Formats: sequence, structure tokens, C-alpha cells
Amino acid sequence: MSSEYLVLTLGAAVAGVYVFRDVIFGTSSKAPPVVTANSKAAVEGGGDPRDFIARMKAGKKRLVIFYGSQTGTAEEYAIRIAKEAKSRYGLASLVCDPEEYDFENLDSVPENCAVIFVMATYGEGEPTDNAVQLMQNLEDPDFNFSKGEHRLDGLKYVVFGLGNKTYEHYNFIARKTDEKLEEMGATRLGPRGEGDDDKAMEEDYLEWKEQMWPALAEALGVEEGAGGDTQDFVV
Repeated sequence: MSSEYLVLTLGAAVAGVYVFRDVIFGTSSKAPPVVTANSKAAVEGGGDPRDFIARMKAGKKRLVIFYGSQTGTAEEYAIRIAKEAKSRYGLASLVCDPEEYDFENLDSVPENCAVIFVMATYGEGEPTDNAVQLMQNLEDPDFNFSKGEHRLDGLKYVVFGLGNKTYEHYNFIARKTDEKLEEMGATRLGPRGEGDDDKAMEEDYLEWKEQMWPALAEALGVEEGAGGDTQDFVV
């Protein structure tokens, strides 16, 4: 009996050491932290991760696309625009969640670049959660950009809105974005796009982009057919 008891005791001890080996020997293998595109850029470039212009220059991007998205649809359209910019005109893009960036230097976007806003309207004419700060900056006359004024003279921009006509404030955020940018001296390229999720969002988008692209191409001095098959955009 004593030998059997000894064997059982040794077996239990070995099992215990195996189960608690991480604590005993300090070999815990924690999963590596998730690195977002934004934090990765900060580590690699050593700059401010909230400075979208620095990221544009570092990656040689001529377009920056901000999306106000609650369910992911606006983000999907932003990525589609980035892909088409590359395939049709060879333009590289930076696709950005506005919540991750500061907008003080929106007045310092290079002249040969453009900003595209893909803005969904949420609820009763409200911005999506990730676009609240962006809209506050655009609407607040006391918010000064890097040059000390609430002005965006020379900024080239594009707006596409996502809304639903069954709601009272149809595409209110896209319209407000366009209105405020124009008031501050920015120049819209092509018409403002408005997609209706209740009926024909895709058709609205297709019709709008065929008017928008020629205007953007002319303003940036690029020609259709200069693109390639390789994706060249960062989200």
C-alpha cells in the first residue's frame, strides 16, 4: 500500500508542476499586443500618430479619405474610393478613421493633394460616433487651424454622404460638412454625392463617382489609365 501511495503522490506532484509550470518557471506566453496601422506608423516613423499629413507625406499619399461610419458601410465605400483612385489614376490614398486623428493641420494639406469625406448620418441628423470631434472642429468658429484662423483656403475636397430618406434629416452630416468647408474657403471637386440607403445607395454612388472622378483628376493633374493592379492605400 505504501508503494502505491508513493506512486500516486509522485504522479499528483508531477501533474501539479505541469499545470502550474508558467507560474513556477515564469514561462508565461502572453499574446502580443495588437498593433493598429496608426500605432505602427508612430513606431516606425517616430512621429505623432495623430498627424495624418505626416503619414500622407511619409507614404507619398495624395488622397486622404475620412469616413464617418456607424455600421461599417461608409468605411467600405471609403476603401472602394481608395482602390479606384489607384486603379484608374495611380493615386495612393490614406483611409482614416477621423476619431484617430487631429484636425488642426487640415489647413496644411499640400496643394497637390485632396481630402475626401465619406460621411454617414446617424439617428436624427447626428454624426456617427467616430465623426463627432471632426464635426465639432468644422462647426466651431473658435476652433483655429494651424495657421491661427478658422479658414481652409486652398483645400480641395470631395464629399459623399450616406443617408436614408425615410428619416427627416436626410444626409444632414454630409450636407453640413460640405457647407462648413465651403464657408471656410475650401474648394469642392465635383458634385456632393448623396446615397439613399432606403432605395438605391449603390446606384447613387455609381452615378456620383462618374462625375466626381474627372473633376478630381483635372484638379490634381492626373489622367485616367495611369493606375495599376497593386493596392496602394493604408487603412
